[in-house]
Amino acid sequence: MSNHTAAEYQICNMTTIEASWVPTALEFLFGICSNAAAMLLIWLNRREHKWSSFYKMFTALVITDFTGVLVTFPFALKRYSSNFHYCFSTYQCELVSFAMVDAHLAAALLICAMSVDRLIVLTIPRFLRNPIAGKRYTLVVILIWLISSVVAMLQLVGVGSAQLYYPGSWCYFDFIDIKNAGDFFMSYFYSITGLLLVLITLIANTFTMCKICLDPHARGTLLDSSLVSGYYDYHVMVFIIAVTVCFVVIYTPLYIDIFLHAAGIRNGNDSHEMWYERLTFLNAIIDPWLYIVLRKESIRKLVAFYKIFQRPKPPENVSLLP
Repeated sequence: MSNHTAAEYQICNMTTIEASWVPTALEFLFGICSNAAAMLLIWLNRREHKWSSFYKMFTALVITDFTGVLVTFPFALKRYSSNFHYCFSTYQCELVSFAMVDAHLAAALLICAMSVDRLIVLTIPRFLRNPIAGKRYTLVVILIWLISSVVAMLQLVGVGSAQLYYPGSWCYFDFIDIKNAGDFFMSYFYSITGLLLVLITLIANTFTMCKICLDPHARGTLLDSSLVSGYYDYHVMVFIIAVTVCFVVIYTPLYIDIFLHAAGIRNGNDSHEMWYERLTFLNAIIDPWLYIVLRKESIRKLVAFYKIFQRPKPPENVSLLP
């Protein structure tokens, strides 16, 4: 484990820090509420979706995001509420670092797995009808959680170390003050793995969109097991595009920043890393809302409401000129 004490983190000795507590407080509030709402909706509709592959992995994603926000944000809010006088201890920093790395990596793996799964379901329909498919997806979720936890734990056993980042409200493995092989390994391994996950997700979703454009009848099987015909099936394409764009835009900056630090191209511990971290946690807020807004039931209600106002008005009496 790291030998840092609270006073040894350079951020703790900074006398002037200009950072607002508002973004962190809002992310905490919306992160907890949106994921709790998504979990409630998934549970209430469990008889309809019957815990199909998509819902199992999406539930795991919501639980991952909810847990990550719940564990890490209280420490950040305490730092802000003390006007930056309170500083993390070694063990607090290591706990926050483990929780953040674990949550970020697990979320990235789950999003990538969902994207690959949707492509497999379209390409090999009999794959989903396999009697052991349900257990297979449960094992995939457990395996992803185990892998992310093991990678996050490496910094606690000497392969890398935890570092406190500006403005002293969050911790991650050390990629700014690399001094040994463990720090190099963690930085390169994590950033390259993350970028590969982004690339695989992008490729899988691109192929999926091409497939459903060529075969419209396949759209309805992407989010549920029943065929959705008519206007509603376009929500599948919207959902895929939204998930892909959010994942690529939100995760890529942090991965690139870690890689550039490891390569010696960029240095420093400033507000850039803070905003990359906030951007990454934004995914924990957006994911559940994508489900809440773009799920089949919500789209049906919105379309029905829209059609009420699109009904043709009865023709008015028009007097004919002689």
